[in-house]
Amino acid sequence: MTEDQYNLLCNCCDSFLLDQDSDVDSLAIPWLHIMNEHPVNQVKYNSVFADNTSNNLIAIKSLLRTVFDFFKTVKSIDGWHLSRDISESVDVLFVSHLLNSKQIGAKEDFYYGSLPEKCLEKGISSAVLLHDHTGCNINSILGKWPSSNAPRIILDRTLPWRDELSLRTRLTRQSQRLLRLAKKNSSSLQQRIFRQASKQAMNSNSIYTLRFFMQLGKLIDRIKPKVIVVTYEGHAWERLAFAAARKIEPTIACIGYQHAILFPRQHAAMRSLGPAYNPDLIFTTGLVTETVFREEKKVGSASVATIGTHRFKLPNCDVSEKFQAHAHLSCLVIPDGTISECLIIFKFALKAAELMPSIKFIFRMHPVLKIESLFGALPQLTTLPQNIEVSIKEIEDDLSRARWALYRGSSAAIHAVISGVRPFYINQIGELSMDPMYQLSVWRIIVNSPIDFVAQVQIDLESQSEILETEWSSAKNFCISYFQPLNCAEFFSQIKEHVA
Repeated sequence: MTEDQYNLLCNCCDSFLLDQDSDVDSLAIPWLHIMNEHPVNQVKYNSVFADNTSNNLIAIKSLLRTVFDFFKTVKSIDGWHLSRDISESVDVLFVSHLLNSKQIGAKEDFYYGSLPEKCLEKGISSAVLLHDHTGCNINSILGKWPSSNAPRIILDRTLPWRDELSLRTRLTRQSQRLLRLAKKNSSSLQQRIFRQASKQAMNSNSIYTLRFFMQLGKLIDRIKPKVIVVTYEGHAWERLAFAAARKIEPTIACIGYQHAILFPRQHAAMRSLGPAYNPDLIFTTGLVTETVFREEKKVGSASVATIGTHRFKLPNCDVSEKFQAHAHLSCLVIPDGTISECLIIFKFALKAAELMPSIKFIFRMHPVLKIESLFGALPQLTTLPQNIEVSIKEIEDDLSRARWALYRGSSAAIHAVISGVRPFYINQIGELSMDPMYQLSVWRIIVNSPIDFVAQVQIDLESQSEILETEWSSAKNFCISYFQPLNCAEFFSQIKEHVA
């Protein structure tokens, strides 16, 4: 996808979402919310830029899936499940995610840490609503949290059948509206965009998002929070969370928590969708991302404040020794959590390891993937050379022994810089860059091939340690400003007027 195509796609989808005839049902279609230029997000739109626009098989599969899901709802119960009883109301409702079975019953939330419990310590009642991605039995999940934790809530996976029929009917209307727009449009590309959006209106993601809107509204009516805090990346459900909350409690404070890296062309989280759907306040992980949101000034009248993240820990390492060492040198390979990205970065690293047998390459898998999942697509991983190691250590240990890092879209590269590691961004010719450190003008190096990487490493080894340390120091300051430790005092300062 070219930059012009990306911009046209964003503008076309936004034109529909911002149209005067659009409503909650329109905004419930996740496909229309262009997150960023990451290849995993781009692949959703590949068919738009291909010659074949029919995709009848996709449409048939989507319809069958919709029918199947509907008939599963006949025995559904309208409600939610609690880890423990909730009083008549809560002050703060956190909306988070249960990503895998390891997080079940954890004392700290993956995104908010112990912040919900710190609310309780200050006499501020709180609860955590979890998007359940595990597929486990809901009742067995909720029994795992200790009573000292803020209550955890998981919504039913379906609504009563009449409501399920209603939301599918509503999305069918949006699908038909998009088809009419496609027929009226003179641009063939925009026609393809609206046709594909018409099909996506009926898929399981759209149904899930509109269902969540309906369920959250009922939950808000029950527990009447004064503040709702939502993880904020640009997803459709986030905007509908704000709309659902305001529909029931017009004075509720709606907060979006930016917890992840921002890409150069971050889109959905950065643009206004109108007062009902915009956050009142955006919390960021650091000053770098706070500055990005402030400079964009596109998310309505939302104010911005840095509260940091509990997942940040300043590493303790002697970088001077790294820059002087010429033996036992290592390169950390850090892909993000998708198979396609793992294949790109590991293929690159395998070739680099072949060219540099004296350098150890440390392959570090993202927590959501195991290296065995790549064996079919990349058989070379089953018999690795002696200078490649698949790490099972903590990331702090890997960072302490690495001199360089190969990365693409992983936020671990930011932690690597703080640890004195020089990052090499692997660029693929013809693609949109997705470098999370695109603002960093020093220390980071962009490479197009393993040969480029080898040449740059050799330059590094020939450089004086004093020069390296000076260059690194500037980059370190940037990265420390990207992720900062969780500042609970700032969080409570920002919400105090709402929970007083």
